Amino acid sequence: MMSFAIAAVILGALSPVTLFVLYNAPPLGSANAILGHSMMLLTHVFAIAFSGIMANRRLLDLLRRMTGRDTTARAVLFSWLGGNLFLGAQLAWNLRPFIGSPGLTIQFLRYDPLRGNFYEAVWRAFRHLFL
Repeated sequence: MMSFAIAAVILGALSPVTLFVLYNAPPLGSANAILGHSMMLLTHVFAIAFSGIMANRRLLDLLRRMTGRDTTARAVLFSWLGGNLFLGAQLAWNLRPFIGSPGLTIQFLRYDPLRGNFYEAVWRAFRHLFL
């Protein structure tokens, strides 16, 4: 629970950054709406991943004290991080209607809720911005 509380504090601290990106993104009705959407998506991915990694990093000292060995503590930390990042990413993908997509009508439940996955969406957003 301690790591989730720390992650929440870090996310709260990063909220002005996400608001800045949101307010400076192109309007949804413009031709560059996909760039704004991609930037917002990648900003959220970075903020959530960063806060999760930093919060779980704080657990390393506790794990070292509990296990008595640095290698065991690091193995537990990396497996915990991997599970959190993988499962958290897919959970966020299932909640994607709350961010929306340019070109689609606003709707709470989509007709294809399980089409695609998180990693495909991040790759497409990265391609729109940088390639």
